[in-house]
Amino acid sequence: SSVVIGPLLTKDMDTVMHKAIEAVLGTASGEVDFEILIGETAEQAIASTAVVTGKWTAGRNLSAYIRRAAHAVYVRITSRNPWALESLRAKLGATGKVRARSL
Repeated sequence: SSVVIGPLLTKDMDTVMHKAIEAVLGTASGEVDFEILIGETAEQAIASTAVVTGKWTAGRNLSAYIRRAAHAVYVRITSRNPWALESLRAKLGATGKVRARSL
């Protein structure tokens, strides 16, 4: 199966620093592969190549560090096994005044 979550955007479509993401899968969940897709628009993000890839296993997983600024981010999850996503947390931050002025 495959699912795409997003786009994750701010209400004002600001550029935001996507710092990290952490997933919690069900205790009986199979292993999943994930990809982080970013872009200046939602359309560019969904069509982009992954900036971060990895695997999540059952239970709470370590943070995957993204450290990229963009307007939109998607999380693509794929697996050949049955899986269950309990929660997904993203750590976001401001890009700062200098970067905001340059855009």
